[in-house]
Amino acid sequence: MLILTVTLNPAVDKTIQVDDFTMNQVNRVREARSDAGGKGINVSHAVKAMGHESTSYAIIGGRMGKYIKNTMDAEGIAFKYLEVDQETRTNLKVVDPVNGTHTDINEAGPEVDADFEQKVVELIAGDIKSGDILVLSGSILPGMSLSLYPDLIRVAASAGAVVIFDADGSQLDEGLNASPNIIKPNIDELSRLSGKTFGSDSEVIEYIRCLIQDGKLKDGALVSMGEAGALWVTLKTAIRVKAIKTEVKSTVGAGDSMVAALAIALESGLSEAEMLKLATAAAVARISTEGPIQCSAEKIDEISKRVVIETL
Repeated sequence: MLILTVTLNPAVDKTIQVDDFTMNQVNRVREARSDAGGKGINVSHAVKAMGHESTSYAIIGGRMGKYIKNTMDAEGIAFKYLEVDQETRTNLKVVDPVNGTHTDINEAGPEVDADFEQKVVELIAGDIKSGDILVLSGSILPGMSLSLYPDLIRVAASAGAVVIFDADGSQLDEGLNASPNIIKPNIDELSRLSGKTFGSDSEVIEYIRCLIQDGKLKDGALVSMGEAGALWVTLKTAIRVKAIKTEVKSTVGAGDSMVAALAIALESGLSEAEMLKLATAAAVARISTEGPIQCSAEKIDEISKRVVIETL
């Protein structure tokens, strides 16, 4: 059993700290750092930090693409990639510790044609095996069709692998047509998918169960709800956890840490309650840590002891 992560549109995340960031004025950078990023890559970072292994698949190009490859190699994360002629995007994260704000400015990424999509499908199809856990997360590249995620989900299903799907908007909507095993939306993404605002846990539970009954989702959903905590919902189970208060030092990768913990829980055969505790602790560890994802297994274990589970 292997954990495989796919990042179709990776990025180099440049994070800068600016005290009292102000629009339409000159702002002075106090600190700056660059990290290999993109949701699937973030998941692989978190898996590694938690003491497990994964293989990361990505599409890279140019100097920024080489930076990502070198970073993954240096961290000892198995990395397989397809190259494009254009430059991998750079995303700017502006952190203002004075006002407590986090502003993301994301580039679109290089554009590819339909022929390139087949290379992606062939790369994954050639490696994935029964029992593997395939994590599909993040945005697709400009020029890619909405059918790519469904194609990859079906490839995994045919191989007997489990799919964790973490996307937003039309990509999430289209991917559900291929029935992934698990989705990991936040509450805003789920609202956009459903076209309504959820006023209670019971409404979220009902909607997820409708997705399962309609054949759009095989197993369940882990719904992150910010300060309200998180919900794990299947056809027969609904478990919630309250958020743990902590100082927010970075918002980059909290959801990706949850996905990493979810994959590890499936790999390790943990119970649903233990899975939710691990996912919550991983997210809390992430947001309370500056810089790239470095949520150690020890820190997550300490936080998980404070997680309270409630069966609904």
